Order: sequence, then structure tokens, then C-alpha cells
Amino acid sequence: MNRPNFQYALIGLLLACTGSANAAGPLNPPLKTVTVTIGKQSIVAEVADTPETRETGLMNRGNLPDNKGMLFVFQDSQPHCMWMKNTPNDLDVAFADAEGQILNVENMKAETLDIHCAKGFSVYALEMRSGWFKDHKMKRGDFMDIKKPR
Repeated sequence: MNRPNFQYALIGLLLACTGSANAAGPLNPPLKTVTVTIGKQSIVAEVADTPETRETGLMNRGNLPDNKGMLFVFQDSQPHCMWMKNTPNDLDVAFADAEGQILNVENMKAETLDIHCAKGFSVYALEMRSGWFKDHKMKRGDFMDIKKPR
């Protein structure tokens, strides 16, 4: 066995398992997407609607493009919570009820275990790059219009 090649293969395997080699893009598999419109802004959001995809979320991802995000869809309506474990970029999350009305927007710092919860019974959580909701003057009471998955 050629030792240098073995060492590089082992390092590559370790990086792939930890998500540290993610300069080019996500290690997570591609997810279906939906168009979410809030006011005059439309974004394309990946959908995390299974326990596995909700658990992984945006972990180990690079920067989010300006009008891209992730929509978490929960099966039950309750005060859902989020954290930023293994998530390398600051994000904002908007929690929304079953009708799509935004309950609150929370700022989340990268790589923290701080818990951020909905201030009411939520079914949706939309994660966007940090500052996106503020930049577009979106707040509690605004509505998300969620189109069918693609």
C-alpha cells in the first residue's frame, strides 16, 4: 500500500465525515424546493420536512445566496425551537403558524447551541442569511405564501 495516498484518503474521509471540507458546497443531499413569497420578495427554499432533514438543516453548508433559504415544515403545531450546531454562518429564522403568519424573527449566531424558539404555535421555520428579514423590512404579522414543492 502506498502510504502517502492512504494518508490523503484517510484525511479526506475524516473531512467528509466532519463536514470540514465544504468549501465548494453542501455535503447534505439536495432537497426539494418551494417558492416562498413574503410581501414583494420571493425566495427559493429547500424543504426540510422529515426528522432527518430537519435535524441536519443547514449544518456544514457554505454561505447562503441572497434569495435562498431553508423552510422547516413540522407535522405538529407547537413552539418549535432551533439551534446552530455545526452551522458555520449566522442566520435568521422566521417562525410562522399554520396560515403562514410570521410569529417572530430570531437572529442566530453560527456554531452556537443557543436555543431560539417560536413565540407561539408554529408549523414553519424559514432560515435565511443573517439580516435578510431586516433588510426587507419583514416582521411579526407578515405572511409567507408557500408554493408547492418542485
